[in-house]
Amino acid sequence: MARYRTKHYREHVEAVQFDPKQVPWPDYIKPWSTNLPPELNHMGYIQTEEGRVPVSPGEWVVTEEGEHHLWNDGMFKSVYEPVPEG
Repeated sequence: MARYRTKHYREHVEAVQFDPKQVPWPDYIKPWSTNLPPELNHMGYIQTEEGRVPVSPGEWVVTEEGEHHLWNDGMFKSVYEPVPEG
């Protein structure tokens, strides 16, 4: 998981862009269907206070203070930028 920060406030978060082909999946993204073999399972979900939230390929899961939030790619890139290493 990489570190990102908001472009305006410089708050840091952990984030990962979901790619179902990149295994293993982060432990907080669960397979949507357990009836499919891993190579055919392209949907996942995260557990939030509101319940299960589906995660599609290309969406971002942001972890802030131990809670996971889902962002689509365009919104994520308009708010966050990578934190330079070093």
